Amino acid sequence: MLPFGIWLTIVLGLQYSLIFICCAVLLKLPTKRFAQLFDSLFGFKIQNDDDHIIIINVCGDNFELSKKLTSRIPFALVLSMCLMVIVVVFIDGCILSMRFMYSNELCSENTPYCYLFKTRLSWYHSFHNLVCQPNESVVSSNISADHVLCYGFIVSNQTTIDIINQLGICSGILAIVETAYPLTYRFGHHPIGMICLVCLNCGILIAEVIFTIIHFQISYMTFILMNLMAFLITTIIYLQYKKRKMRKSRLLISTLNLNQF
Repeated sequence: MLPFGIWLTIVLGLQYSLIFICCAVLLKLPTKRFAQLFDSLFGFKIQNDDDHIIIINVCGDNFELSKKLTSRIPFALVLSMCLMVIVVVFIDGCILSMRFMYSNELCSENTPYCYLFKTRLSWYHSFHNLVCQPNESVVSSNISADHVLCYGFIVSNQTTIDIINQLGICSGILAIVETAYPLTYRFGHHPIGMICLVCLNCGILIAEVIFTIIHFQISYMTFILMNLMAFLITTIIYLQYKKRKMRKSRLLISTLNLNQF
C-alpha cells in the first residue's frame, strides 16, 4: 500500500497530465479541424472556410480561431476538461473506486485500502494506513481517527453490463454539458446573468473549500463535477469579457473614424 502523499500525487498528477496532454494535442490541430471538433460537440457553427483563421459563432457571438494560443486556449481547455472528467468518471466506476468514510462506518470489499486522518484540518496528512476487512469497523477501538479515505481496484468485479452502464453515465454527463454550456453562455449575455454566473462560480468554489475542510461526506466524483462546472462557468465569463472588450474596441475605432471625417 502506497504512502498517502505518493498516492495523492499519482492520482492528481494523472488527472492534470491528462488535461495537459489533451490541451497540447488540441492546440497542435489544424485550425479548421479544431473548429470542426468544437462545432461537433457544442454546435457552434463555423462562419467561414479559411484554413488559417476561422470565425466560429458562439451563440450569436463571433470569435476568431487561429494558430495563436490566446484564441485557442479557452476552447482547448473546455474540451480537455470535459474529456478528463469523462475518463475519471469511467475509471472511478470501473477500475479504481474511492470513497470518503467516517470512522464508525463498516469496511467495503470494494475499497479495502484506507488512509486515516486525525482531524478535519489534516486531510493532506494521513497518520495511519490499513487494509480494511469487509464488514468490520473501518477504525478499530484503539485508534482515534476523525475520517477515512478508502480506495480499491474494482476492475475484476466488473461485468459487461457494468461497463455499459458506466459508459452511459459518461455519455449522459457529456450530453448535459453539450446542452448546458450554450444555454449558460446565452444567460451570460445579460448583465444580471453575468452577475449570477460570477456569484454561482464563487459559491461553488467556497462550497468546495468548506466541504474539504469539514470533510462533508460526498463522493470524489461530486468534487470532480463541481470542478467541471466551475471551470466551464469561468471560461464563459472569460469569453463574455472578451466579447465586451472586442465590442468596445470596435466602437472606439468607429468613433475615431467618424472624428477624422
